[in-house]
Amino acid sequence: MIKTTLKILFPIALLIGSFFFIRWMISNKPQPKTRPSWTVSPVVEVAELEAVSHTLSVRSEGNVRPRIETTLVTQIGGRIVELSDKLVDGAHFAEGDVLIRIEATDYEIAVQAAEATASQRARQLEEQQLLAKRAKIDIRIIAADVTQAQLALTQEQARAGQALRDWDRMGREGQPGDLVLRKPQLAAARAAVDAAQARQEQKTLDLELADARIATARAALAAAEAEFAKRRLDLTRTTVVAPYNGRVLEQLVDHGRYLGPGSALAQVYPTDAIEVRLSCSARDLAAMDLPAKPAVTLTSPGDGLRWQARIERSEGRMDTHTRQLVLIARVRSVREERPLQIGEYVEATIRGRTIHDVYVIPREAVRPGNEILLIDSENRLRRETINLCWSDAEAVITDSALPAGHRLVLTALSIASDGTTVQVKGEEPLRNKAKRRGKRKPGSRASSPHGGGHGRP
Repeated sequence: MIKTTLKILFPIALLIGSFFFIRWMISNKPQPKTRPSWTVSPVVEVAELEAVSHTLSVRSEGNVRPRIETTLVTQIGGRIVELSDKLVDGAHFAEGDVLIRIEATDYEIAVQAAEATASQRARQLEEQQLLAKRAKIDIRIIAADVTQAQLALTQEQARAGQALRDWDRMGREGQPGDLVLRKPQLAAARAAVDAAQARQEQKTLDLELADARIATARAALAAAEAEFAKRRLDLTRTTVVAPYNGRVLEQLVDHGRYLGPGSALAQVYPTDAIEVRLSCSARDLAAMDLPAKPAVTLTSPGDGLRWQARIERSEGRMDTHTRQLVLIARVRSVREERPLQIGEYVEATIRGRTIHDVYVIPREAVRPGNEILLIDSENRLRRETINLCWSDAEAVITDSALPAGHRLVLTALSIASDGTTVQVKGEEPLRNKAKRRGKRKPGSRASSPHGGGHGRP
């Protein structure tokens, strides 16, 4: 009976004891040490924000072309007897260099013949001038003869009158005879006057004819001199010289070839007048001050060489398909070590207007929707939507009023909310600063450099 009772009570007592033991263990278990929890903050790179004056730049590209392209032609005909090495494709030449000589024998003979003709015409003019001079002298002599004949006639008329008065005074009857009245002498005197006047008129006509012949001789001399000048000019044209400092695009003739007037010799261009056509959109044009002829830097993509140029003008109209206007940049000087090649592709950077009180934001810092991220002095994020004044491949320009004391976040964050705390790369985390500040509570005293224990009052 007793064994049976013990068998029943022992398990019950064991269970009750185990329950209270476990409860005691739970109530007296050691408490774990608590530590402050910290969230992991994203690490970002930042940049200071500063309003600046910024000069815009416009990117474009184009091909090099000559401002002037000249076709050298011959103005006379003949065979080429000399061809300069400076007329081959790609050769350089200076103004006044002899490029081609044409056989000049025929032109030299023509000059001599024209000179002889001009001399002959000059002598003929001189002869006519002498004849006119002699006619003037004859006219003066004949004028004296006319005067003398008129005087003789007057004297005869006086004698005839005196004879008639003598006849009447003497009281003779009847009419006096012709001899008494000196009619034969009067007739002879009148005839002499008429003859002298006729000779005078004849010499006057001769003088007028001499003047006409002089005019004809002068015209003939002028024509001969013009022909002489033309022949000399043709002779000088047997030598073709370079019109400017330039370069040969293409040689079109060879030595020994016969040329007719107007034959093309070569395609050339001046090396001090190189241009580049640059296409710009309406947006690009708004960033420039075209009347000021902005500066342009041309860069060769291959070797990185640069040339300075200026916008000289624009083409007459905007392309209706591309909605772009072509600007013409002129290269003022050409690098001697590697001149620009006609047709060469170059990249251009055009200097634009300068705008003030703007912020230059790296393009990688701009999020969709023209949004940027800023952080305040506590490294808390702040999202800002900015107004774009200008943008290119490297940066955007904004005139938005950004808050003072904030810095720009350069690191791309997939998720960014206002107020999120971040860690700035290269700076000590704010939690470490807070932890150091927490180690020293207000009112605590620093330990003695000589060890523990409280100091005596």
